[in-house]
Amino acid sequence: MAHGSRLPEPCLAVQALAERLQQTLAMPVAAAFLTCPPDAATAIERLVADGASQIIVMPYFLHAGRHVREDLPHLLDGARQRHPNCRFTSLPCLEGDPDLDRLLENRLRGC
Repeated sequence: MAHGSRLPEPCLAVQALAERLQQTLAMPVAAAFLTCPPDAATAIERLVADGASQIIVMPYFLHAGRHVREDLPHLLDGARQRHPNCRFTSLPCLEGDPDLDRLLENRLRGC
C-alpha cells in the first residue's frame, strides 16, 4: 500500500517492486494506492478472488502519518467486513526500521 501519485512513474515503480517481490517470495503480491488505481479495495478483491485466505498489508510509507494511522485501518476494517473469512494483517510502516537506517547510512558513506 503506497500513497500514489498523479505522475505515472512513481506508481509504475511501486508496481514493479510488487512484481519483484512476487517473484522473490513466490506468493501473490499486489500493489495498491490511496490516490491512484488500483486502490486497496480493488487489489483486495483481486487477491480474494484468486483464493487468498490471508492478506498482509505492507504500508510503503516512511512515517506513521494520517494515512497509516487513520486511512489504512479504515480501509482494512471495511475489507474485514466484506471478507470475514480472510485474515488481514497490517505491518508497521518503514519508520524506525533498522534496515532503513542502514540503507541511509550506506548511501551517505558512499558519497
